[in-house]
Amino acid sequence: MGTWKGTGPGSPAGDGIVNARTSKVTVTVTLHAADRGEIVGRQVSHVTEDGTGRDLGCTETLSLRETHGTTMVFEAVSSAPTDASAGVVCVRGNLYTLAKTGADTLTLGNEGSQTKGSPSRLTRSS
Repeated sequence: MGTWKGTGPGSPAGDGIVNARTSKVTVTVTLHAADRGEIVGRQVSHVTEDGTGRDLGCTETLSLRETHGTTMVFEAVSSAPTDASAGVVCVRGNLYTLAKTGADTLTLGNEGSQTKGSPSRLTRSS
């Protein structure tokens, strides 16, 4: 298991109302061994709002929902703003699909609750 990190370009094309304009998205996922339905780790995102620099990211506790070979589906069972002063509302229930595509690489599936402009690949950092 371990810690996995990645950086994406953000999405400057957001409407600024429902979808924020962002200039960078960094994600750190820390995972440990767990059975289906158990807490498996957490995801910390830092989503930089274009212009203001505010961090719109969320920190989520992840439960292992299902596995299919080298693909895993996680559900956020709790979620809170990464920067509590940003006034961001984070919700439970987000789903993420990660596939192990190399010894030190996880690929984020296109389906799921990830922010536009998130990294498509996470690399093991420890």
